[in-house]
Amino acid sequence: MHPSSLSGLVRAMVTLIASRDTPHRRAESESVGRQRGITADEEAAILARADEVNARVARILDEYG
Repeated sequence: MHPSSLSGLVRAMVTLIASRDTPHRRAESESVGRQRGITADEEAAILARADEVNARVARILDEYG
């Protein structure tokens, strides 16, 4: 995240926290569903796609950075 975006986000959060106009309520916990595992083939596909994306980002940064 760009630093100027982060400072804007922090200011917005401070405004929301300091505001007394809105009622505050606790977030209620949600039940967690069954954890799904991934197969070795799915993991390999995910990692291969991540490598492709990383390589594409590196090419873009080399070209425009």
